[in-house]
Formats: sequence, C-alpha cells, structure tokens
Amino acid sequence: MVSAHEGVNVGASYFPDVQLERFIPALREALTAEFGAGAFAADYFTQAHAAGLDVPDSTVAFLAGLVGGDYPTDLTYDSLFRHVNAFLQDQDSGPPGARVNPFTVVSDAAFALIGTMNLRMVERASYVAQNSRLSIGYSVGAASGVALARQEPEKRPLVFVGDGSFQETCQELSTQVRHGLRPVVFVLDNEGFYGIEQMLVHPCYYAENPSEGAEFYNNLHVWQYERLADVFGTDKHPMTGVSVRTHTDLETLLTRVTDRNDQINRGPILVRVLLDRRDYPRAMQYKIDENCR
Repeated sequence: MVSAHEGVNVGASYFPDVQLERFIPALREALTAEFGAGAFAADYFTQAHAAGLDVPDSTVAFLAGLVGGDYPTDLTYDSLFRHVNAFLQDQDSGPPGARVNPFTVVSDAAFALIGTMNLRMVERASYVAQNSRLSIGYSVGAASGVALARQEPEKRPLVFVGDGSFQETCQELSTQVRHGLRPVVFVLDNEGFYGIEQMLVHPCYYAENPSEGAEFYNNLHVWQYERLADVFGTDKHPMTGVSVRTHTDLETLLTRVTDRNDQINRGPILVRVLLDRRDYPRAMQYKIDENCR
C-alpha cells in the first residue's frame, strides 16, 4: 500500500481523494476490529528479546539507546545518527504546542535511510524520504523543493545521502547556491564504497573474519566532496564545504550551524562524513548472521 498524490494505491488498485487525516484513524479502527486492541499495545521488542534475539528488552530501552550517551572517537553510521538524534531533540523551543524545529530531515536511500528511520522527530519537525521507489540521489534535488516550499524562513533541509548516490545529482547544489537556499548536506563517504549493494549481494564482506572480498563494481571513484564548495560557490553566492571524521568535529559543526551569526550559514553547507569502509548500520546485522555462519 502506497499513499501519494492525494490518493492511496493498494496493489494494482488506486483510490483517489483519500485524505490521510481521515485514512489513518480509519485504518487503525479496521486493524483493531480485525486483530484486537492488543495489536497496538504489544511491545514487540520485549517479545523478541524473550525469544532470545539480540535486541533491547523493551521499546523504551530501544528509543533511549537512540539518543545521546557516550560516543566513540570516530564517527560510525550508528553513532552519527545517534548524535544527530540528540541534536534534533535539542532543537525544541517554546511552550508545548508552539515549538518549532528549524530543520526538515531529507533522507536518501540505502544506509542513509536505515539511519534516519530511527530519528525521533520532535514536535512540528518534518521528515522526507522515498521509501517506495528508493531512487538514489533524489534527496539532493528534493532539498531544493523542501527549502522553497517551507513557509518558515528558518526551516532548513538537513540532508543525508550516500557518496554513490550523491555523485548522481551533486550539480543540484548549484541551483541551491543560486537561489540562496541553505541546506546542510551530509555525504556519507565510506572510503568510496557502495556499501548497501555489497551488503545485499555478498554481506560476508562485512563479517568479522570475511571469507570474500568486495565486488569490483562497488568501488567508487573517490571525490573530495567538500571542495565542491569552491566549484559552486562565489563571493556573492557563498557555499561552505567541510569534512568531519570524529564526534568532536561533528559537534563543532552543529554548533556553528545553529549560530545565526556564523558566516557558514549564508548558503548551502556540504559535509563530507568520513566513515570506515567496513562500517555498516547494525540494523543490517541480520544479513551477516544469516549468510556468514
């Protein structure tokens, strides 16, 4: 089932003029009638933990583990999004009902999507993702639409995109510079490697003692992404490029991003996130466990 274009697709059937504000409550009522209210009250983390799976013992424990805590020195996929999660939680301001989060998260496909799916979006925050078509690279262009469509002038796109995906559509940054848009684009650079494809085709590359090497077609030509700011930006229409490898680097950057007086915020910010080639979101661990015993 896909909800889009003011309607709902169910299999090959399309139902037009379906409003989500009416559809979602009706769907919940139908599911409750079919399966009982317990279907929504069940804690599936607790059930999975009791069955012996290596997961947190409750949903509360899972959510708590997504924010803050101690970070490793160098960034990983999981620690990056845990840090971003804590950052977004700190963006609440004002009394309940009147809070405004200054960012709209825009997620690309692949490892970026796996990381952003667990972000806890605070009140009046926004999240844009392409969960159906999974077109790689779309997020860079989508950020232009998000920035132009927002009514609040401080509502900035916070984009997460893999390096391979970014190479498909990087020129859209020129449009963003030209129109004075101010997205913050995080390019997840795992040493020029198409990680999600490797995980789906031969996940044993990521095992503790790998039995196979990487497929040659998953090796990307490595770019110095942060230097694209020198290509697209000008004195009149500035753009900033930075690279981050550690959580200290990331914290310094996020502090600057929230400082309205910092010149970095005059235009788009391109952030090259340096990650280890063999790192991966631990949500994909099951692929390794199932295939690499």
